[in-house]
Amino acid sequence: MRKSFFCETLETTMHFLPDCVKYCCTYAEGVGLKIQDFNQFNSKLVISEKNKYIKQFSKGIIPKHVKAVFYIKKNHLLM
Repeated sequence: MRKSFFCETLETTMHFLPDCVKYCCTYAEGVGLKIQDFNQFNSKLVISEKNKYIKQFSKGIIPKHVKAVFYIKKNHLLM
């Protein structure tokens, strides 16, 4: 049995803040991408970085700075 995680907030949310884009509900500690200059905003990079976190969750890996988030659901997959 393989363990994986799912967070609906991570998969469906993006918060645009003055210096970054956050992918989840924990603004201060949550996962995101620091952006130095929004004039050079690259949507493909933002989506690519977000997908890295989603992939980590699906592999059963939760980055240490999001472990306290309440919206994470555990999935058990038979393999």
